[in-house]
Amino acid sequence: MMTKWRYLLALMLSLLLLACSHEQESTLTPTLMAAQKQFETVEQRDLHIAEMRTNHMNLLKHKRDRTVYQGIRTPKHSLNGCIDCHVPVPTVNKTVKHTDSEHFCMTCHVELAVKIDCFQCHADRPPVSEKAVKP
Repeated sequence: MMTKWRYLLALMLSLLLLACSHEQESTLTPTLMAAQKQFETVEQRDLHIAEMRTNHMNLLKHKRDRTVYQGIRTPKHSLNGCIDCHVPVPTVNKTVKHTDSEHFCMTCHVELAVKIDCFQCHADRPPVSEKAVKP
């Protein structure tokens, strides 16, 4: 009789743990701001997302080293490309800065408790276009 209760208790605990782990798993990947530009195919987009989630810090670090130490400046893996695509263009009513929770970089970095030091030197938003300023 006692064995049945142990099995039942073990089953209930297992189901509870499974439910909790599934809920936690869905929150591990933060929701990013939608990109302003679109890829030609879904496959290109998915490859880009997978690459950035795993390697963006290394791409930016190596790009920084090539730019700062070797003087090589190319648009590939440029921080400007990230900002132009993922951060909304400033308008009269709203300018999203890197300290704002809805800034594309902050959505992951706050959750992971990673300090962003890129914007000590770099602009954290795309340049203002004349269309954005005029009502």
